[in-house]
Amino acid sequence: FFSSRRRHTRCSRDWSSDVCSSDLTQKGLRFAPGGIRKGAGGHDIIFVHPKGNEEFAYSGEGVLIELVQAPKELIAALR
Repeated sequence: FFSSRRRHTRCSRDWSSDVCSSDLTQKGLRFAPGGIRKGAGGHDIIFVHPKGNEEFAYSGEGVLIELVQAPKELIAALR
């Protein structure tokens, strides 16, 4: 029984250097309702919707993606 069940990713969390969604929305990426808000760690977060629609063709393709604003120190260290 268990070997026949497939595992699927349902949620992914990724650091982002800029969670501002306006550019991505204009390019057709669908975000979940609620927009940018503070996450549990105090960082700005936004969610990419798992399904696209007629208005927004791009989505998480079945995966809810959480974009987290990376701390300035992390961005500077990676540059």
